[in-house]
Amino acid sequence: MRGSPVFFAGHDHAAISTGWGWVVQAVFIGRQIALSVILSVVVIGWMRGRDTNFSARYICSMNTLILLRDLFIYDYRANSAFAALPLPEGALRLFGHILGAQRVWWERIRQQPAGATSWPGLSIGECRELMETMHDRWSGYLSEISQEKLGETISYTNLQGNPAEAVPGDILMHVVNHGTYHRGQMAQMLRRHGMNPPRTDYIAYAQER
Repeated sequence: MRGSPVFFAGHDHAAISTGWGWVVQAVFIGRQIALSVILSVVVIGWMRGRDTNFSARYICSMNTLILLRDLFIYDYRANSAFAALPLPEGALRLFGHILGAQRVWWERIRQQPAGATSWPGLSIGECRELMETMHDRWSGYLSEISQEKLGETISYTNLQGNPAEAVPGDILMHVVNHGTYHRGQMAQMLRRHGMNPPRTDYIAYAQER
């Protein structure tokens, strides 16, 4: 009620008990929220300064491993949907690139000598074979790696011949995202050829699993 006293620490009780009480309360609450946000930013900034793998370790604390296992099943099913179609030349080249890039990242994440190319120029039969091979490899890898190791830095040489570093969690997310990006391009190519592309949205996979 308008005339009821409202008590708020640190403020004049008489002022708060007036019709302006809600304004004072709003200002006080807003100040507390602002201080909390500022404190969070300061703490996160401090943690970033002390730990170069902060982003990966923060993400991995949410059990990214479970999410990654699910995303790689989704990626395999989405690729399988395209592998079942008679792909036009441009789409086939992109499909080979998706799978070739997976093989490149596989060599890096397993610390193997670089030998794969990201644009291998595969036939549809070769794409299907490589798709199955990479699915088996990723499934095995994700079943054996621990949550903690997802945030451990590995070194590799990029395609420009320069040294680079990444953590497995980021690499695995990149592999899935890379495939999603190029399958969108493949879908456009199929439409230009009068074909209906398969529905490979993640939500469709999630609703059907």
